[in-house]
Amino acid sequence: MARSVLVSIMCLFLAGAQAGRLKFCDGSSEKSCVDRSLCNYGEVHQASGKYVGVYQEHSSKLECSSTQICCPNDKITKETKKTVPVPTKCGQRNPNGLTFYIDSETYAHEGEFPWVVALMTLNNTYKGAGSLIADNLVITAASNVIGENQNSLKVRAGEWDMATNTEKYASVEAGIQLIIPHKKFDKINPQYNIAILLLQHPLSRLPHVYPVCLPSPDQRFDLSRCITNGWGREKFEDTDNVHVMKKIEVPVVPAGICEQKISRAIGSPFSLHESLLCAGGEKDKDSCLGDGGGPLACPLLDDPSRFELAGIVNWGVHCGLEGIPAVYINVAIMRPWIDQIMDIL
Repeated sequence: MARSVLVSIMCLFLAGAQAGRLKFCDGSSEKSCVDRSLCNYGEVHQASGKYVGVYQEHSSKLECSSTQICCPNDKITKETKKTVPVPTKCGQRNPNGLTFYIDSETYAHEGEFPWVVALMTLNNTYKGAGSLIADNLVITAASNVIGENQNSLKVRAGEWDMATNTEKYASVEAGIQLIIPHKKFDKINPQYNIAILLLQHPLSRLPHVYPVCLPSPDQRFDLSRCITNGWGREKFEDTDNVHVMKKIEVPVVPAGICEQKISRAIGSPFSLHESLLCAGGEKDKDSCLGDGGGPLACPLLDDPSRFELAGIVNWGVHCGLEGIPAVYINVAIMRPWIDQIMDIL
């Protein structure tokens, strides 16, 4: 590139920063906060070919947002339009994210799990998580919606980082037309903690907004390693939720073993109801407070790149204690009820 052209481009970048379009960082006017995909600088993840992002912990004070990097101005590139195909089958995961790669075993990539939604109050307070099971249907925990109505809640799909709106693939929201909790659920009964939400309008299918598969009624997931998501606390003793979607891999625990472990933990006999299943028990790997209603999704046996909804986050004994699994709603067992509701909507 001719020197005069390079100088012109640099002047444009600097002028943009001074006008407020770019933010200087690292104490230098020679670096700016830009989308990670616009900076030809840093580590490249070999498997995906994407640049590695600088992950922003929920308590950190980094100058740039979680979708950005502090980039030398001479490494900033022009944005190129890339078409990302919309999945054609349910439960399709984006394993390396849609725009950049983050090296984390605890947090999801941007757009990695298109079926995960956030349940929000109308003033944008996070209420819990859920899963998109059709373009106009969300499944969540009944405990998230008891005492609420369709005029007090909304669904946000395609969310990743609640602390920023700089994601390349923006979240979308929909109002709720109808809330249908299971009739056998009550506040002190952890069984049948399931509800279906009918949205006011179907969500358009996008690379980061797409339904998860539903399991057959006879499907069993014992010993499968599955993934649970949400924006709840990272640890039981935390006082705040995280703002970036979590990604926690946990094993499904057979019912008999789960009963023994939870009975020992609570000091009294525990019997696992048929509407429930257990997963977890590995130290510091668990759903937690604030994750209620979120998915426990397992890879399809015949196509591990796709996922089906095995469970819904229900309750647990603290979070992430070694040897103590958490309790989820068993979606396969609840499939006849789910089908009945879907048929009438």
